Amino acid sequence: MKTENNAIERLVATGISTRSTLDEALRVASVRNMADQEKSALVAGLFGVVAIALAALFLDHGIWLAPVLALRLLCMAFTYTVCLNLLALLDAGQPVAKELKRFERAMIINGLSWGIVLWPIGGEFFIGMPALIITLTTLMSMSLLVVAIAIERRSMFCAIGAFAVTSLAPMILSIQTQGLLPLVGGAGFAIAIAIYGGRHGGNVRSWLRVRIENQQLAETLGETNARLTEALSTAERLAEEDSLTGLLNRRAFEKHAGNLLLKTGRDRNVYLLLADLDRFKAINDNFGHAIGDVVLELTSEVIMQTSGKEAICARWGGEEFLIALPAPDREAADQIMQRLMTGIKTVSPRLGIEGIKVSASFGLSHWRLDEDMDSAIARADKRMYLVKGDRRQEQRMAG
Repeated sequence: MKTENNAIERLVATGISTRSTLDEALRVASVRNMADQEKSALVAGLFGVVAIALAALFLDHGIWLAPVLALRLLCMAFTYTVCLNLLALLDAGQPVAKELKRFERAMIINGLSWGIVLWPIGGEFFIGMPALIITLTTLMSMSLLVVAIAIERRSMFCAIGAFAVTSLAPMILSIQTQGLLPLVGGAGFAIAIAIYGGRHGGNVRSWLRVRIENQQLAETLGETNARLTEALSTAERLAEEDSLTGLLNRRAFEKHAGNLLLKTGRDRNVYLLLADLDRFKAINDNFGHAIGDVVLELTSEVIMQTSGKEAICARWGGEEFLIALPAPDREAADQIMQRLMTGIKTVSPRLGIEGIKVSASFGLSHWRLDEDMDSAIARADKRMYLVKGDRRQEQRMAG
């Protein structure tokens, strides 16, 4: 089965997958299996030729086997070349129909040559040890040939038919001296290997079909699993994101900000920065909610680009944004807050609508390890409204 395992591995490597029909995949696997098996059988056949040559030294008229064995070696070389060509065509993904015709002709020649090996023995197949060795070696070699190519029935029957024609000829001629036993035995052998070869080839095809179906099922399950994993990842991401701005929602912020505090709180400080867009209700009332949504989207872009990679950013609700900032000290956090304040003011020119001036009020608090998030947010919220109140007072005084 080692060669058959290699056939499946090469089959997969050459791109036969769920996109191909099962019949096409099975056909490719069958041809590859046959070529690989026949290459191995040729090695065993070479030892058979050597054994026959040695036995012929002790056989009367054994010299007549010399040209027969030479023909046998030429047949083996031709068959080996055809097998290599088949495997090369399969690796290149090219059609093999023409080369399969050559393989069938090679099997006919192989069958004829193995049958001719028996001719110098005449009808004395079991008389003397040399004749017995030659007969048994020939029959075993022919059996190996049939087993190797059984998956391709046409080629198998070509080999068996050619062997039967040539091997039965001396048996027919020896009926007067040896009786019907050699003929009946020879015919029985040909019928037996044909039946066995047919059953063996069917079993190999069934095994290959199961392997290919399992491979295709594994690929399908793998693709399905990948799609499900991607869908689950997308669902988890969407469950954590605010649909408009792409920032985290409240629940996701609480989880990720809590993890950030546990990870960095002992080495660095974590600050909560609460931002609220000024006069956002007026923008919605005067210019429409579609424009208000664009303001929120552009503001979110500024927040994500300015806060830093480690910051956790969320749309806290309406026009409020909450950011968890890891920073060495309050001064560093104040600098980030100033950059955010400046960055949000650039939303107005990007929007390009006269009468809209975008700004935000900020509140900053240090989130200590020994307090819950709500307490830190409450302090940031208080500071933010103090800033917003001071700004309104300044506007009234300016008015």
